[in-house]
Amino acid sequence: MPVQHSKASLHAFYADALRNGRSTGEQLHAPVSARFRALLTSLPADIPRRALDLGYGAGAYTIALAKAGFTVVAVDQAPAEPLLRRLSLHENLAERVTVVESLIEQYVVEEDFGLLVAKDVLHYLSQRDVEAVLT
Repeated sequence: MPVQHSKASLHAFYADALRNGRSTGEQLHAPVSARFRALLTSLPADIPRRALDLGYGAGAYTIALAKAGFTVVAVDQAPAEPLLRRLSLHENLAERVTVVESLIEQYVVEEDFGLLVAKDVLHYLSQRDVEAVLT
């Protein structure tokens, strides 16, 4: 039988895992997949170079997007410090990324993006919230 957890307990779990390098089921500290890297190199040249990363976690996909030339808005309830620390290790990447500490379902998309990444995150939301975010 599935166990339900409160949003506060999930936030505390991920905040601890990210700050202390603890493992999670999503392998937040793993590098992006070869398939994702291949996708980035195969995108049409005319795709808008703005990306939205919903559920940035430790920031692997945010960093890959920024390295691929995207300006990225990264949204997650996870603490921003671990991602900001990782961005600071890469010259000029931090200026390409806007980090928004927010529940994904409360983030209002007010601009157009050429690419949306929502890895290992939508299953935490209700169907209504998923539809609202993706609409």
